[in-house]
Amino acid sequence: MIIPDELVIAAGAAATIKGLGEVLRFVEVPDRGLVRIGLPGGWGFPFPEFIAGAILGAGFFIAVELFSRLLFRKEGMGGGDMKLGAAIGALLGPATALLSFGLAVAAGAAIGIVLIIGRRKKRVDYMPFGPFMVVTAFVLMLAPGPVWAWVTAAWNWWLSTWTTSS
Repeated sequence: MIIPDELVIAAGAAATIKGLGEVLRFVEVPDRGLVRIGLPGGWGFPFPEFIAGAILGAGFFIAVELFSRLLFRKEGMGGGDMKLGAAIGALLGPATALLSFGLAVAAGAAIGIVLIIGRRKKRVDYMPFGPFMVVTAFVLMLAPGPVWAWVTAAWNWWLSTWTTSS
């Protein structure tokens, strides 16, 4: 249930090195590797993708923790999950990081259900989320195209089941 700081620091260092490469590409080709965070009225701020991903990754898990404390009155995410979320966001960028987090939730839920049905865990037991975050991020780092294609196909199939043909 502990995510070592050394793991998060290593991932953060890799993201920073990757991000510096993006910043250098930006100098050569403006707007490449940037994410524009828009504001009303057409205003916005361009951020390097790794910084936007880190903010989104940390912010996502901070929001989950606050929601959990508000709704359930107990801890939902640990500080290690928040730091790891920031590192994964920085490595993958905002869009792919969100996909990674969603897939991690789905994988964790599936494994949790199997463990509860098999009576290896109870519904109230904590289950470490970090391993699911790491595995899904690693898979997306190795093969982002096929994973995105599979998720897009699954999403389109699911949407098609909701359309009525008359």
